Amino acid sequence: MGKEIGNIRLMAFRGYVCDKCIRLRGRLIKENNLTPASDNDSIWRNLSNIRKRFWVKGIGRAKGRLFTLGRCIEFETNKKGYFEIDYELKDSLFVERIWNEFKIVFPDLNLNYYEDEGIISPPVNAEFGIISDIDDTVVHSNVKNKFKLFLKAMISNAFSKRAIRGTSRFFNALARGKNGIANPVFYVSRSPMQLYDVLEDFFDLNNFPRGPVLLRNLNKESDKNLAAHKKIQKYNIISRIFEDIGELEFILIGDSSEKDAMIYLQIAEDFPGRVKRILIRLVDDEDNEALLKRHIEGFVHKDKVIFFRHYKDLQLELQALKII
Repeated sequence: MGKEIGNIRLMAFRGYVCDKCIRLRGRLIKENNLTPASDNDSIWRNLSNIRKRFWVKGIGRAKGRLFTLGRCIEFETNKKGYFEIDYELKDSLFVERIWNEFKIVFPDLNLNYYEDEGIISPPVNAEFGIISDIDDTVVHSNVKNKFKLFLKAMISNAFSKRAIRGTSRFFNALARGKNGIANPVFYVSRSPMQLYDVLEDFFDLNNFPRGPVLLRNLNKESDKNLAAHKKIQKYNIISRIFEDIGELEFILIGDSSEKDAMIYLQIAEDFPGRVKRILIRLVDDEDNEALLKRHIEGFVHKDKVIFFRHYKDLQLELQALKII
C-alpha cells in the first residue's frame, strides 16, 4: 500500500477497472515515519501516528505514470499530493484476472512503486456485487456520538478496532458466490483518506474479503446546487460504481446510525433493477428504529430493505431467500 524512497512515501489505494474505465486513488507525501501497528501499542503511540497521518506534507504537482493492463496513464498530484486517476477507456478491455497488477512511476523523483494485486476487475459472471459502509456496520464506532467516534479514531489502531460479531463470516459468505465465481466487494465510508492504512490493516487482520476501500477526500467541496442526497459523498461514490460497472446487481449494507437506508433507497430509484437487497443493521433504540421505518415509507423500493441486529440471523434469512 505504500513505498518509501528517501524522504518520499507513495500511498496507493486499491482501485478498480471495468469495461469503461480505470480508477485509482493515492497520495505522494513527505516520509512521515509511521510506526507499524501492533496489538500492544500504547494510546500515546496511536496518537503520535494519527498526528503523523493528518499533519503530513503532500508533494504537489508531481508528474507520474500509471502502468496497468497494457495502458500507460499520465497524471499529476494536486497541491496537497493527492491524485485521482479516472481514465476513460476508448475501447473495450478484456480482463481475465480478478485482481491485477500496476506500477506507478514518478520519473523526476526516481520513484517506482509496484503492486501485484491492486486493481480489482469485477467478474462478468458474478451473481452480484457488495457495497458496504464501515462504521457501525462492520466495526464498532458509535457514529451517533461524534465525540466518542473522534476519540476512538485518535487512540485506536487496526488491532484495537473491534469487528462486529459475525461480520467476517457473513461477508465471506456473500463474496464466495454460489457458482464458484467471486462476488466483488467495495467498502465505502465517510472516514477520511488519512485513515486508509488503518482500515486496510483492520480488514486484513479480521479476514474480510479484499476490496477497494473508498474514503472521503477532506479537500473536496460539494456542489451547493446539487440535490440534498447528491451532496452526500457516499451517494456519489456508490452512484459512480453503478455507472461504471455494467448491469451488475448490488447488495448494499449499512446501519441505522446515519442515513444509509435513505441513500441506498435513492440509489435503487436512480438505478432501477440494480439493487438486489438493502441490509440495514439496527444500532439504535426501538423509538429511533420506528422513526427510521417511517422515514423510508415514501420510497418506491422500501420492500428491498431488510433490518437486522445480528449477522448470524441475517445470514440465515439470506440463506432462506437463496441469496447465499
